[in-house]
Amino acid sequence: GERGNIFISDILPGNYQIILSAQDNNKLYYAPPIFIEIRNFWYNTWLFRIMMALFIVAAIIYYFKLKSKRQLAINDLLEQKVREQTQQLLEEKIEIIKSYQIIDDQNKEKDVLIQEINHRVKNNLQFMIAMIDMQLAKNYSEQSLQALKDTSSRIKAMSLVHEMLYNKSDRQILSTAGYINELVLSLKNMASDTDTPIHFMIDIIDINVNSRTGISLGMIISELVINSLKYAFINTEKPVITIRLSKVPDSDSVTLFVSDNGKGIEGDFESKKGLGSRLVDIFSRQLKGKYVINHSHHFSFELIFTPPVL
Repeated sequence: GERGNIFISDILPGNYQIILSAQDNNKLYYAPPIFIEIRNFWYNTWLFRIMMALFIVAAIIYYFKLKSKRQLAINDLLEQKVREQTQQLLEEKIEIIKSYQIIDDQNKEKDVLIQEINHRVKNNLQFMIAMIDMQLAKNYSEQSLQALKDTSSRIKAMSLVHEMLYNKSDRQILSTAGYINELVLSLKNMASDTDTPIHFMIDIIDINVNSRTGISLGMIISELVINSLKYAFINTEKPVITIRLSKVPDSDSVTLFVSDNGKGIEGDFESKKGLGSRLVDIFSRQLKGKYVINHSHHFSFELIFTPPVL
């Protein structure tokens, strides 16, 4: 008869036996059994799976080794850059230290020179004071003696600045409290020669100024105090001289106030200006300050100025 076809689908892998039978007039016929083996696809085999697993593991290991190698290379590069930067910073630090050492040596040399200058100026001024004091022992007129005393006081005010700078670690900065109190102490010695004891009221804030500002303040105070000692206290029972240095509120400026409770100045003040008044005006302008003088009943002097920034 005609040949037929057998279609088998959706069968799992394994070994199978197919037995064919046929019937003819109620008679069955059996064909010899057919043995077939259904195998897995190659990618479904255990061998392939094991090989794929090994391949994936090897790929992962290779990836991490490569990544680690690259990271090590990056770390080496970063370490090299860090070493280079560290070396550069170390060299710069050494150069800065050398520069600071040079500057420190130069500052020390400058301090020694400034100290020597202050020492020599102080000695020269004291020598001049000694010469003037020797002249005071001679028989001069009262007017000449007074002029010599005034000159000696002015030189002492300048000498005191250099003496205090010489004894300080910072040769260019002066303490107003220390300097003015020392100056007033020197002026008190002059006041002790008078018949009536003179009381000094001192109120000085302590600020640091340069030597130029210190000399200007000292000369102004010295001239004003000498003027009060000479002229203010005629028939004054309890003479008082007030010296005050204070800060102007909400400002960098400073006020110098000097007054006495004497009789003031009668008549035209401008016509009675002498060397002392001219010196006060000169040193006030040196401080770039503005001053007001009241001389109607008692004498008072008020100067407002701004000390230079140190």
